[in-house]
Amino acid sequence: MSHYQKFKQRPGQVLLLASAVIVSVLVPVWYVWVMLSLKLDLGGRNPEVTLLANLPGYAQAAALCDGAINTPQGVWVVTRGDEYSMQQAFEAKPPALDFLTLAGEQNQSSLSSLLVRSRDDNTIIAKADGDGRIRFSGVVEDNLCPLFSHDGSTAWLRTMLTHELGTGDEKKRVLTTFRSDDQGKSWQIDEQGLSPLPDKYPSDYQVFFPSRHERWVLYRNEQTLPAEGDQAEPLLAYTADDGKSWQYPVTTAMLGMPEAQLARTKLPRDALTDITTLYLTPVDAQHVLLWQVVTLYDANDDSRNGLRSSYTQLLILSRKGQGWSVTPAQTKADWSFEPILVGSDGQIFGVRNFAGDAPDEIWQFDVTAGLWVKRGDAPNPFAPFPSSTSISSLRAGKGLLLAEVHARHSPPVFFTGGKEASISGRAHYYSTDAGRNWRRFDTRQYETLAGFDPASNRVLRYEEQAGGMRITAQQLD
Repeated sequence: MSHYQKFKQRPGQVLLLASAVIVSVLVPVWYVWVMLSLKLDLGGRNPEVTLLANLPGYAQAAALCDGAINTPQGVWVVTRGDEYSMQQAFEAKPPALDFLTLAGEQNQSSLSSLLVRSRDDNTIIAKADGDGRIRFSGVVEDNLCPLFSHDGSTAWLRTMLTHELGTGDEKKRVLTTFRSDDQGKSWQIDEQGLSPLPDKYPSDYQVFFPSRHERWVLYRNEQTLPAEGDQAEPLLAYTADDGKSWQYPVTTAMLGMPEAQLARTKLPRDALTDITTLYLTPVDAQHVLLWQVVTLYDANDDSRNGLRSSYTQLLILSRKGQGWSVTPAQTKADWSFEPILVGSDGQIFGVRNFAGDAPDEIWQFDVTAGLWVKRGDAPNPFAPFPSSTSISSLRAGKGLLLAEVHARHSPPVFFTGGKEASISGRAHYYSTDAGRNWRRFDTRQYETLAGFDPASNRVLRYEEQAGGMRITAQQLD
């Protein structure tokens, strides 16, 4: 009896063998497709594109902030300019302002001047008009991010440029903050500045604008805990009159290390090194939450085993008359969150990071219960194949989270000839249910993402076109 006749009498075996052959071919092909689609940014949802503005010449987003920022008064553009781009800006009609003409000649020996001159590029600030045309506003020899009032009517630029302040023996050079009240058509030096504490670099503080005249300034975003006996320093400043008068409701003295957290380290305080990060999350007009995230290390251990403990504390600020009352710090988690952020709808989220292969987790703070609640894990770009997944950046909008995810996958040994190897990739996902479920967003090269508008859940991006670039928006829902 021939082999063919034998197989013909056993149809079940024939079907099983055929299935095995098909699977052995399709599974590797499927695997390769999953890997390639991630590396080439293929797949995901691609919402309808809306044109916001045309941008002549090539422009890349500034390194320190979004390249396109949407405000209630329109879209601002922040690009890093080479010599050609700067010349375009200066020759535009109307021409861009050279901020050096306002600040004056710089002291070449000053620290701030050295920091500015160490950067290769300048920053070009522009504003998109209602008809989609770009109006160049200014060029500054610095790498910076603009700030805007809550209604977008006022813009500030905190720079490392210095200017002279005072007269006679009182004359000194101070860091320069520029201000515009006409959508970038003109600028002037804001002598009052945004921070009530002098000699603070732009990276030393964050500014929040909850209403027309109110302003919060958060200091020491990443600093160490105060040692015993240190003089208390302001951590949070508040003004209700555009900076004419200031209050300091929170100081370093209010954020000591809890005894329970010190006990967990099994080390004395002077044997620990800490990294402290502060986050401010306004809840409503009457309440503001200040988070202190602390990671503690063995000061004498430089290895991975040096991590001893981490925790997250909360201070609640409640409006009381013309000022604020502050509750004592309370530990809300025996681990750290990085970052903690609030969406445009007031929902508060945190990312819990894990070492090793465990995925990062999305947690949400229940303001009413005063508890952190886990909502979901970071999405896996290599799914259904395993990977270690971390969230590189997280944005919170109105009932929506936008996450950039970095993942690393170890391929099967038969693909690598028995050698250890790994494949890494990045992708963007968004969630409309607080991180429980995720949908991939088709970025078509993630570098083109220029910004995110939390009020409208729109992604802003740069798109190449003939003769330059254009700024577009895509609605996520």
